[in-house]
Parts: sequence; C-alpha cells; structure tokens
Amino acid sequence: MRYSLYSRFQGTLIGSLIGLELEKKNPSEIGWLNLNYKLIKMLAQKGEISTEDWLILDTENPLSSPNYRSMNLGELMLGILPLILFFHDAPSLLEEQLQPLIVKGKDAPEKQEILKIWVQLLILILTENVPVNNIISHLLTNHSCSCQFLIEQLETAQQFLAQKTPLNQVKDHFVQQSSLEQSALILGLYCFIGTPEEFALSLRRAYQLKSPVIIALTGAIAGAYNSIDGIPNHWHLAWKQSRTSEDIRQTIGNFWAMWTGVSSLEGINWHFEDIAVNSPGIMQKCLSMKLISQKQYFSGES
Repeated sequence: MRYSLYSRFQGTLIGSLIGLELEKKNPSEIGWLNLNYKLIKMLAQKGEISTEDWLILDTENPLSSPNYRSMNLGELMLGILPLILFFHDAPSLLEEQLQPLIVKGKDAPEKQEILKIWVQLLILILTENVPVNNIISHLLTNHSCSCQFLIEQLETAQQFLAQKTPLNQVKDHFVQQSSLEQSALILGLYCFIGTPEEFALSLRRAYQLKSPVIIALTGAIAGAYNSIDGIPNHWHLAWKQSRTSEDIRQTIGNFWAMWTGVSSLEGINWHFEDIAVNSPGIMQKCLSMKLISQKQYFSGES
C-alpha cells in the first residue's frame, strides 16, 4: 500500500480541481463540477444514488446547472468520479449505479467503451493491482473491448510512449483520427504515464493542450496515483484559499467515512489522516510485526 485510500480519494477529487486554478475558471460555471459535488453529497448521506436521484439530476435546469445528459464525454467522466471512487471495490454495484448513464446516439458504442476504460483505469490505480507502466497493456489484454477505434487508440498511445513522442505530435495524431473529445482520456493518460510519480509535470504537460477537460482528467489520474501528498504544496494551498474548498474538503471527509461504513460523524472527532483503511487485498503483511488472525486465535495456533 503506497498511500491510504482516504489520501487517494482526496488526491483524485482535488487533483481534478487543481486545473481550475491554473485556468482561472469559476467553479460555479463548470457543469461537471456541479454533478461531481452533488454525487459526493448524495453518497456521503446515503451511500448510493437511487433512480429517483438520477431523475432529479436529469431534470435540472441546463441553463443554470447543466445536467449530465448535456455534458460531453470528458465532462461526464469527471462528473462521475465520486461514483467510481465509492464503488471501486464493488464492480457489480458500480455497474448498477452507472446504468442510468447509458450513452445514446450514433457514436454511443464508442463512448460507452471509453467510459468503461475510464472506470477500469481508476480501479487499477486505486487497487494497485498493476504496475503503472503496464496499465495500457493490461487494459488491452484484460478489458473485453469490442470497439476497434479504442483498441487502436490504446495501442498507438503505447507505441508513442515507448518512442517518447512529443506531446503536440501525439495530440495532432489523435485529433486527426477522431475528435479532441473522444481523445481526451487517451491524451490525459499519455500526460500522466510519461511521468507518473510527478503530479506537477503531468499537469503542466496537460496544460499545454489548452483543454480544461484534459487538464482535469490528468489531475484526477495523477491524484489517484500520487494521492493528496503528491500535489505540490503551493497548488494545494492556492486551492485551499478558494471559496468552496472548505465545504468540499468536509464533504470529502463525510464521503470517505460513509465508504468505511460510518453513517454519521456527529460527535466523532476523527483525524482522517491518521486512519489507514483500504480496499480488500491492498494492505500488505509487515514481516517485522507479529500479527494474529482470528483464525489463528480461535484454532489455538501460535
């Protein structure tokens, strides 16, 4: 376990917001952020998003707060980040929660496959099941993708990474093949994998592409991998000084607590940073520490 899950939750959600500071964007004008924040609050309160909740989100006035059906694919991927985080260790429940997001239209199959790859990418990073340099190979080998377009994008990105192809050349290639919207995930992944341990370098590379969505996607991926601890202090402090940061941080705390099974923090003085809770199979044995399992205790083993 490189980082606690709480720090990864923070890193993913706040990492996606750092780009707003770089772009000097007003958070209230960002449609995906409105969806993102509402999902965090709903999950923190109830631990699920019901059909009725989706209906509420679907019928919001798109003029004041764009609903999820009016967002482009990249914005939708950012909007559903809380759902992916909350159900990353329960794929079947996650699939059920995402069911209302079935994309419709002539290019629906491609968009649906990109959404699935986005989900799988974040799950691989959060669960630490695959070394970061092998993530694209793993997605190609283990994800049952029926979309030839997406397979070709992943294979090409892998080749570009091996050849250390300049970013602008990579962007030109993918935009010529499709659109910036459909290439946003691949470009964000490319910006991250080039320097996975360096949040700042990944985000600066994404900034060159002049796409707020790609910057936010890169920040979310790099934040999930490096956690909140990997975000440079000056960027983190700048974000903390924004008007909405305190409310968002508190809501993330409630969100994480609900994931652990604590339905209410009222009367509980928790220091989240001091608590190490993680997904099943992530915590590793410490060979220098004597541990006794319940099985050993009740069977009389020593």
